[in-house]
Amino acid sequence: MLLVEHRNGLDGASRSLLALLDHLDRRAVDPQLACPARNPLLELAMARGLRVHPVDIPSRGPLHRSQELWEAGCRLERVIRHSGARIVHAHGAAAGFATLLALRRSRAVPLIWHAREVEQHLEARRAARRATVIVASYRAVATALRSEVGVELIADGVADEFFAPPVDARTRVRAELGVPADVPLVGVIARLEPSKGHDAVCDAIPRIASRHPACHFAFGGPPVGREAFEEFAADVRACARGDLASRLVFIPPRDDIPAVLAALDVLVHPAVGAESTARVVVEAKAVGRPTVASAVGVLPELVRDATDGFLVPPGDSAALTDRILRLLDDAALRAEFGRAARRDAHERFTAARQARAMEALYLRAVAPRAVAE
Repeated sequence: MLLVEHRNGLDGASRSLLALLDHLDRRAVDPQLACPARNPLLELAMARGLRVHPVDIPSRGPLHRSQELWEAGCRLERVIRHSGARIVHAHGAAAGFATLLALRRSRAVPLIWHAREVEQHLEARRAARRATVIVASYRAVATALRSEVGVELIADGVADEFFAPPVDARTRVRAELGVPADVPLVGVIARLEPSKGHDAVCDAIPRIASRHPACHFAFGGPPVGREAFEEFAADVRACARGDLASRLVFIPPRDDIPAVLAALDVLVHPAVGAESTARVVVEAKAVGRPTVASAVGVLPELVRDATDGFLVPPGDSAALTDRILRLLDDAALRAEFGRAARRDAHERFTAARQARAMEALYLRAVAPRAVAE
């Protein structure tokens, strides 16, 4: 079975794919991976003993008219032929387009199109219908496809390490960041881009700090260029005049995400654009941390309002501030929400659950062809 990923970085969707690879039953499934050489996922898959195939797949612009995509499809066609794959699982629209091109001369290999975008372009919706099976992690993504052929809902799972972070994670990470062990720590872990809504958190900082003077605020996310990161840090500091600036923490890219989340008291995910994955929210649930998030994209499917976190209108800084304060004001409520979040993650978002569901789907997809042969 060949998994195809088009992303260049290890974002939430790629981490979901890595968790799936870790939990597939190798006695039933022999996974191989095709993805851009720049994606760290390639080396991580190699370290796990997988056969990998570097294939650059463009993911910007009008994909259905891209010459680069045609070339990627040709390369992928050779990979599929030489790998002996009996099924292809493409993650995301660009990977799906490239795989359809790769299989254009042969319909013998079934295609599982894993839709991951809440905003689906017309061309992607039409192309997805040509897949053998369409999979979506969340209902918001399935709805965006507007598919008449039906969509399999299989939630992304998180790695086992999130359910059992090191016992010293909270104190160790806080010490490394210069945050006292006994003060509130509110964190935003997301890509540094406008759609993630960092502005709403910046607006909330002065009001939160006025009620909780010792509160610290942490910002982190996937790697970005040094210039972009420093510009972002300067913008955040601009809203935190005086001694507030000393309570801002900027977390450089690091691998121990479970430990970082364990160091927080509250995760904030204030997205204002279409949120298609929000994996860090599920990871925080597994660690046992409540989340305050915008009610946009897939987030209402992840955060159960007033049960394991709070949902607020996107871009509403006042509502965001109010919900963060409700959690900081009430340690018992934070603990209750944290326990509820962890239970829900165990029930819905384990990587083992996702892997068993995908294995069953792979078998169903190849079964008709096995009978025909």
